[in-house]
Amino acid sequence: MDSANSPKPFCTRVERAAYIDRRLAELYPAPAIPLDHKDAFTLLVAVLLSAHTTDKSVNKATPELFRARRHARENDARAG
Repeated sequence: MDSANSPKPFCTRVERAAYIDRRLAELYPAPAIPLDHKDAFTLLVAVLLSAHTTDKSVNKATPELFRARRHARENDARAG
């Protein structure tokens, strides 16, 4: 095999991460997210929960969890 045509190894972790990010964006330009969420925080919570159970169970539990979070934030805003 001609070494001029073989792919170059990544020099840094940053270069490797950038390559992986580009390839994933090419392969999955608009991935479907099966977890119900309203923003980045609720998606993060749903992802963490989904590591322990099914997406269906997470989607069943998160509405009440997020409702409780919203009420807690509203109470904090009134008190602060």
